[in-house]
Amino acid sequence: MVAVEPLEPTSAGAELFRTRALAVDATVDLDAHHSDVVDICQRLDGIPLAIELAAGRTRAFTPADLRARLDDSLPLLTGGQRTAAARHRTLETTIRWSYDLLDAGEQNLLRRLPIFVGAFDLAAAEAVGGDAPSDDRQVDNLLAGLVERSMVAVERGQSGRRFRLLETIRQFAATLAPEEDGLAKRHARWCGERVAQIGDQLRGWTEIEGTEPLAELWPDLRATLAWACARRDPDRATALLRPVATELALRARHGVGDFAERILDITPVSSAATRAAFPGPPSAARRPATSRRTVGSSTVAASPTIRWPGNARAYVSGDGAALHRCLPDVASALEACGDDATARFVQLMAAGLLLSAGRFSEVDTLVSALAEQYRRQSPPNLLHQALQTLGYSASLQQRTADVEQYFYEAALGQWSGGGSISLPPRGDRAEAVEILCGYIDELLEHDNVVAASVVSIEFINMMAAMERYAEARQMIRYLAGVMPTTRGRRSRSAGTICPMPT
Repeated sequence: MVAVEPLEPTSAGAELFRTRALAVDATVDLDAHHSDVVDICQRLDGIPLAIELAAGRTRAFTPADLRARLDDSLPLLTGGQRTAAARHRTLETTIRWSYDLLDAGEQNLLRRLPIFVGAFDLAAAEAVGGDAPSDDRQVDNLLAGLVERSMVAVERGQSGRRFRLLETIRQFAATLAPEEDGLAKRHARWCGERVAQIGDQLRGWTEIEGTEPLAELWPDLRATLAWACARRDPDRATALLRPVATELALRARHGVGDFAERILDITPVSSAATRAAFPGPPSAARRPATSRRTVGSSTVAASPTIRWPGNARAYVSGDGAALHRCLPDVASALEACGDDATARFVQLMAAGLLLSAGRFSEVDTLVSALAEQYRRQSPPNLLHQALQTLGYSASLQQRTADVEQYFYEAALGQWSGGGSISLPPRGDRAEAVEILCGYIDELLEHDNVVAASVVSIEFINMMAAMERYAEARQMIRYLAGVMPTTRGRRSRSAGTICPMPT
């Protein structure tokens, strides 16, 4: 948060009032009312938001009328130091005064908008703020009125025009928010529909187009997930999280794992559908084998779900052999629930550990089939990972021609159904080093430890080949810190570090 200092009433404050008032009513004669404008800014302690709220009323009131109404609404503040507490009271009173001037429909909509934690678009306001589909047009008009009166801010992003309540107004409106379960349910329904749309994008060639909308939706999705978990409603929570469950591994959205654990905590042990949504390494990996979730029920003991905690433990502990035993049952259970995409994802994520267990032929067979499916329809990221995995497998088996083929195809990347990226000429070591250095910085900045470890090994080998040993050793220290099993020659990321002089 950035503290905004009060504006000088005779200069910056008056100019802000002028700008906002003319945006509302271009015909208002502010020169004739300059002294009234200065008085208004002084009465509002130069608080920018309060000045904007007052100026938003110039279509209905002249500056002189506004000053008179403020005199009735604000207690006279004379003498003494203008403390932060006094300015806060002035702002609160101005917000209340602005709210009281709204019509009943605008007040009703404003009381409902605090349900949105982040920014929202018109469709969201219509879905949540109205009582029925017939209210959509009315919500549009009411929202425009709130924007005009500076009660709602407008911002423009990659997905177009969006609306947001300033935090001060949001806190005020939240105190008046209706105690109705229907509002939270409408918000949850909107979140569910929106995250399903985003999930479809993330699972196809338009993957990159889904990442920004997910970032915009995440604050509201997180709040709705917390609401569903508090109500102990695992079915609703699972429906909300399942479309983006793979984002934990793909883009390090750790909140996905946190909510997966909370959902599993409120899920009955017999609910196979919910458990199929989160087969990876969240909470089950850290619970002992005697957990109530894994014993004590013949239904559970006879079900493939018994494999899921074992799959999670194997993944977290790096036990490739155990993962190999669990993986078929986990994939089959996911396919039985109709989630082929997640079944393929789990198999691909496990490939690195299978490589570390020396199961090269199984990896080649499995991942080659996945790559073929991903070439037809997949997120580009997963096709890239599949090709990269095949390249590492070929490298470990010293199949040099296959290494070049897989890595070159992975780097070339036929993204978005036909487009491709431009690659530097082969053998251009200087260009390769520059690209690799920039990529490592980006990975470290986003704390993508798995990807950074893979790229770091290539960086180390390249630096060693160029006899830049100091830079190579610095990256080895990084690997030692983030991946304790990386000691010397081989890491779990299936890369090999070449020897260097001491």
